[in-house]
Amino acid sequence: MRTEHTTVSNFLRRMRDELCSLPEYSGELYLECHRGTLTSIAGIKRGNRKSELALRDAEMLGTLAALRGVEYPAENLTNLWKRLLTRQFHDILPGSSIAEVNDEAIAEFEAITREADSICNESIRAVASAGSSQKLILMNTLSWNRAGEFALDGFPEGQAVKGAVCQWVEDPTGTKRLILSGVELPCLGGKVVELGPADAEKESPFLVKGDTIETPFALVRFDAAGRIVSLIDKTSGREICAGVLNGFESGEDVPKAWDNWDIDSDQETKMHPEDRLVSRQIVANGPLQLRIRSTYKIGLASSITQDTVFHSTTPRIDFETVIDWSEKHVLLKTIFDVDVLTDFARHEIQYGHVERPTHRNFSQDRARFEVCCHKWVDLSDNGFGVAILNDCKYGVSVFGKRIGLSLIKSGTHPDPRGNAGRHVVTYSLLPHACAFSVESVVRPAYELNLPVRCLEAGENAQTFESLLSIDAPNVIVESVKWAEEGGGFVVRLYEAGKLSATTTIHFGVPVESVCECNLLEEDRKPVALSDGRVTLLFRAFEIKTLYCKAAPHSA
Repeated sequence: MRTEHTTVSNFLRRMRDELCSLPEYSGELYLECHRGTLTSIAGIKRGNRKSELALRDAEMLGTLAALRGVEYPAENLTNLWKRLLTRQFHDILPGSSIAEVNDEAIAEFEAITREADSICNESIRAVASAGSSQKLILMNTLSWNRAGEFALDGFPEGQAVKGAVCQWVEDPTGTKRLILSGVELPCLGGKVVELGPADAEKESPFLVKGDTIETPFALVRFDAAGRIVSLIDKTSGREICAGVLNGFESGEDVPKAWDNWDIDSDQETKMHPEDRLVSRQIVANGPLQLRIRSTYKIGLASSITQDTVFHSTTPRIDFETVIDWSEKHVLLKTIFDVDVLTDFARHEIQYGHVERPTHRNFSQDRARFEVCCHKWVDLSDNGFGVAILNDCKYGVSVFGKRIGLSLIKSGTHPDPRGNAGRHVVTYSLLPHACAFSVESVVRPAYELNLPVRCLEAGENAQTFESLLSIDAPNVIVESVKWAEEGGGFVVRLYEAGKLSATTTIHFGVPVESVCECNLLEEDRKPVALSDGRVTLLFRAFEIKTLYCKAAPHSA
């Protein structure tokens, strides 16, 4: 065999042109190590999720403002993205850095989120005549109309939204929120609503009797440790629970090497239930939510305070959780044993999802005992399923009918503190009486992660009409930003359901032309635009980027 020096480009070119019948591999190229980096240093994981989504909203709302003549904060956003990307570098995002780096990264994530939120508010305020009056403007940054239940922060207690069903609640962090239902928000747009004194709350639809609860969607029974041991879905009549739902488990986690990097395969054998319930009480029972607050002792010196939240508008059950952590070399999970028979689970990744086996028949299956997911993981048969959603976690295990969401990993190298401190997470159980679909799982996961944004509005506040709308439910707008060269905006969409789809996009603002382009906004190819509409064909999981030239009077 003879070798020669060459460039990477030339090597790949010759491989393309000279080699034929190359073997092909279909599926995930799974790295059999560094599983612990999906969970290590919880503050970094939460900061990363919140920063990414805050910047997403800042770009979208900044674009809406730019279309109404407000200067787009391009330089500021670029700086924020650079700061975020720096914190996604190895070993920062994996949580495998020294203590000083972790502290700096967490503080920087918080600053990025705060500054991005400020851009959001400034953009809304600039074009909606925001001010101090008895009005709110509610903004929906998602690409579908949003109804159901919203949670609003930062307004005087005792206020309510006229024409809506409202309920005030306080979460485990002590934050008071106005929960409302009965308002529908346009996709990628907003609506002005009026405030007024809170009326007497309507009757609660939740029935509580001992260790059982009946909601509009389910019959639920708890055990003495506060774990769900029966959950009958009313729509389908199915028993969802095949053991326990939301059962905490912990166990010794001492990898053979690479403490904060790895979880070893035998770690599963060391897990045991954490069922030391300290207190349990109903803290809210109104027309929209029933909240049961539980406190647990964990390990030697840690605790969990958690609100189990049932809703009157959705079958989703939220677990709003505050963890005060003091353990070292301990892995903490929440376990969901769901009665769904399937050979594979779906896990969200960037711009789509990956299917992984729920069995361990082969060595490559056994290796995937801890894997990555983003906002959701789902087990579905042909007509029913259960998804676990989350707002800041990435490590999960699925074996048979058991889903284990990793909450805390507390290695001590290279950061010797073992992730000590206070951690906040919300995760959710979402039954759906249908097979997996974007509408039943992906959209609710986005809604959990991207709450409605609200701001006090002035007397002349203007409603934001939809920037655009899409008629295919499985196509999602992931981002909207002002074009790098100016003069228009860029929309990035993707197909989320592993389906082909033809969709019509209707623009709610005047556009002069639309082009498909690459991710760098180059190689533009015109798309037929007629009456403010374009029609596109998406392949499964396809990502498309559109450059939309703004009409002169809107730019």
